[in-house]
Amino acid sequence: MQLTHEVAPLRAKVAVRNGDRQHVVFFLRPMGVERETLDDRLNDLSTSFLPAEVDGKMEMLHLSWIHYVELDAELPEIARLDQLGAMRENVAIRLVSGEELRGEVIYILPPERRRLSDLLNSRDWRFLLLVGDGKAYYVNRDAVASVRQR
Repeated sequence: MQLTHEVAPLRAKVAVRNGDRQHVVFFLRPMGVERETLDDRLNDLSTSFLPAEVDGKMEMLHLSWIHYVELDAELPEIARLDQLGAMRENVAIRLVSGEELRGEVIYILPPERRRLSDLLNSRDWRFLLLVGDGKAYYVNRDAVASVRQR
C-alpha cells in the first residue's frame, strides 16, 4: 500500500480485542495550517479502518478491534481542548477485558449536556481521551465495561 498524502508518523501502542499489544505507527494528514490529530481520525464516524504500520508492513486496522491506543507523548489536542474549556473527570475505566485504566477523561460537550454520563451515552465519540501517569489513551467506548468517578 502506498500513501498518497504528505503524512506525519505517530508512534503508539495498541491493545486489541484478543488481548494482544502491538506497536504501530499511524499517519496523520495535513489539514490546512495544522495537522490532523489522532482524535480526528479515531472519532471520524465515517471511518472504519485506519492505515497503520505494524511490524514494518502497512495494515488497515478495524477500529472496532482496538480496545485502546496508548501514547507516551503529550498530544497537541489536549492543549487545544483545554483552551476550549474542556471538562476533566478523574475516573477509573474498567474494560471488558478486565483491565483498568485510571486518569482524567477530557471532553467537550454542550453546556446543557456536560455530565460524564452524557459523554458515555453520546454516539458522537467512539474513542474517549484519558490522560494519566504520563500517558494518553484513546479508549474505545465499546470496550468499556464500567466507568467509576474517583
